[in-house]
Amino acid sequence: MKFEQPPAPSPEEMAKIAKERALSDAELLKGGAEYKFDEKGEKHLEVTDEQVAKASMLPYNLESPKTINEQRTQFIERQLKDAETFIAMQNFASEEAKAQAIEKFKSGIAETFDSIAAKQRAGLTSEDVKFLNEAENPHNFMSMSTEEKMRLYELRDKIKSAEAQIKQEQTQEQIERGIESAESFDALFGTIDMSGGLQGTHSFYKPEELKSIITKVRNGKLDLTYITKTNGLRMKVKELINQERGGEKSAEDYELGQVINAPASKEKGPVINWVVDEIFKDGQKFALKRNDGEPGYLILTKEALNNIKSQYNPEDNVQEKISGAKSFDELREIILDKENKFGELLHEDALVNNLSKVISSANEGNISAIIDIDYNIPMQIGIRKKVFGLLKEQGILTQIENKISDRIKEAKNMKDLFAVIDEMGGVVDNDRSEMYAPERAKALINAIKDDKDKLEYIPTNYGLRQKVEELSALEKVRKES
Repeated sequence: MKFEQPPAPSPEEMAKIAKERALSDAELLKGGAEYKFDEKGEKHLEVTDEQVAKASMLPYNLESPKTINEQRTQFIERQLKDAETFIAMQNFASEEAKAQAIEKFKSGIAETFDSIAAKQRAGLTSEDVKFLNEAENPHNFMSMSTEEKMRLYELRDKIKSAEAQIKQEQTQEQIERGIESAESFDALFGTIDMSGGLQGTHSFYKPEELKSIITKVRNGKLDLTYITKTNGLRMKVKELINQERGGEKSAEDYELGQVINAPASKEKGPVINWVVDEIFKDGQKFALKRNDGEPGYLILTKEALNNIKSQYNPEDNVQEKISGAKSFDELREIILDKENKFGELLHEDALVNNLSKVISSANEGNISAIIDIDYNIPMQIGIRKKVFGLLKEQGILTQIENKISDRIKEAKNMKDLFAVIDEMGGVVDNDRSEMYAPERAKALINAIKDDKDKLEYIPTNYGLRQKVEELSALEKVRKES
């Protein structure tokens, strides 16, 4: 089948194009542009370098309240709209060819926006942009003085840092939107895999860890408080669980999936784990099911549930036992004591295995031991705090911290420093109670190492910030020489 060519623009459309072009040319002529004639005698408008530089800074508004992704989308849509008439005038061989041309056009616009955004984020002026454009010409570059080349390298470094910051923001926005828009656990898990992990208040969670915790909450084995609130993840899981069970959002004190300790029956019986299975619309009545797989159901008012919660809450006693542990052997015994009914998490064999692994790693003096503890030992009931406390009492923690400090101090360049961070397994920021995975820590350092005003975002632990500042200064000296 022969593809029908699109109709030629009407006289009205041609008049509109001519008018828009005349108005655009008039504005540029006021700013210094001139008409020039080529060898064939055809007239062309030649704009000044200043106009090119200024134009390259206009589309990205740093003060815009929109997110970087929203600005990017808006910019692409505006450019496509401006090109509608031009696209309609083209003779494409097929609709597929037209679609491919539009996609290529959109890709080019996106690249243009990214370049503009990075330059503005880096604080470049129109003069800086003009200087960069001129430097693209090999002849101009070869004739540059050493001072001009240093300026060029400095501008490029600023742009590179800005690009890293913007990319991080774009990724963060994608994660937030992915979580917010997820309508199923499959969609949510897809976003979690894409994210590479989430930073909680005290720990960094890998995708598999997050999905494992969410699955346990979903199955009633853990309560919602085990899920980080980062990027609204906890609220989204709560929403999806409610949808699965046909419930509605409520503002009560208890949450679906929350584990409650209560007697096996309303009258008497051993204290067992129950899980909140249903919340009635008024938030004043709750249905609990047994958390051990055995048949059993309780319907309780909020008042009755409050009384049970306050009466059968062994967590405080267990926390006291853990806090008073004098050795790791004693800590293991407390964890393995089946009488301590404070949630399934501490009864898992994995916890005891993880405890043995991190203790062994610490005793061997591995600099990854600190991050290993943050990753593998939960904060609940003060277990992680006790592990660090016992290691400190034994002098092992201080030895590892000193070893990390020495390794960072010995780094001769960023490559050496990044190797230490990889070996550590990440960086903990004690000032902000955050933990950065290796790639995130290195990306942060690369993004702001040359900006003294932003060095405060690099953790001070083990002299890291001081070392980054020192190595950044050395890199600049090497470039200048």
